[in-house]
Amino acid sequence: MKPLIIIVLFLAIASAVFGQIVWTNPITGSNPGANNPYTTGQTVNGNLTVSGIGRGSGIGKVDAANQYAADGWPESGSLGANDYFYFTLTPNSNYWINLSSFVYTSQSSNGPNNFAVRSSLDGFTSNLGSPSATGGNIALGGPDFTHITTPITFRIYGWSGGGGNFAINDFTFNGSVALPIQLINFNVIQDQNPIITWATLSESDNSHFILERSREGEDFIQINTIQGKGTTDAKNEYAYTDVTPYKGTNYYRLKQVDYDGTMTSFGIKSAYVTVDQIEVYPTLMQDLIRIEMPKTNRPIQWSISNSLGQQSLKGILAPGEVKDAVSVQQLTPGTYFLSLKTQYGQEVFKLIKL
Repeated sequence: MKPLIIIVLFLAIASAVFGQIVWTNPITGSNPGANNPYTTGQTVNGNLTVSGIGRGSGIGKVDAANQYAADGWPESGSLGANDYFYFTLTPNSNYWINLSSFVYTSQSSNGPNNFAVRSSLDGFTSNLGSPSATGGNIALGGPDFTHITTPITFRIYGWSGGGGNFAINDFTFNGSVALPIQLINFNVIQDQNPIITWATLSESDNSHFILERSREGEDFIQINTIQGKGTTDAKNEYAYTDVTPYKGTNYYRLKQVDYDGTMTSFGIKSAYVTVDQIEVYPTLMQDLIRIEMPKTNRPIQWSISNSLGQQSLKGILAPGEVKDAVSVQQLTPGTYFLSLKTQYGQEVFKLIKL
């Protein structure tokens, strides 16, 4: 029983230290080098897109089984700008990569004797490690390799050899691919003062949330900022009461902001606030105007006239709680007047077509 406990403990510690496998390939097959890049057999995190292992333009393919081999490596004492194997990782939208290590095994058959691993983060100028001909275990911990939201490429350079082959036998990138927060829910409780609620299962470098509101679901304005919990694996619940909502439909959008300014949006929710008077918007109109008014048991006649009193559009709104959109696309720019004939009389609203 004790050996089993030790093994389980070792695996738990290894997982905590090295992270999960986000991309790996054992590179098997009769001739992997025939493909540039080579992707067959790879296992990739579902929130990640990868290139496969590929060759730079300065080296050529070598036919060999169970390895990705190349020749044409520099025999001189300095690396060649186009002589490398490459690996590119791209996180899906709104996700980021946290890398902990890059591990690979290799072999050199009268090929390069010197090797270097570099990344696109600094334009491939500095070495991340100087592995041997049999492979390397490149530590990638630290701030440079966390919260990666754009494509990142690694290269293995080889030089100073006898003109033979150099091959990668297998490779693994360890780390994690995650959202900055795990959002459990995002809801709006219908009320005259809508209550917006959301909850997170975990947060990573979460600075704050931004809550926005819109009348049409298009142009949003910020209505509040809510402090985040930084980095935590605990469940957290948030709520905000909108005490100054629009009459009619309100659209709410939630955004999350990291400490480095990276922003993620989490969709749109809506709530309807009962109308106690006629609402017409926007008064600076382009394609549509919206009419909202209290419940009525009679049809509502409406018309739009220009500044000369000439009627341009007209229609009827059905009885009930009116919430309708009227197309004004055909109107030319200028000043107009919307007339509504209700059971209580007539109301007129000034509108400007942009």
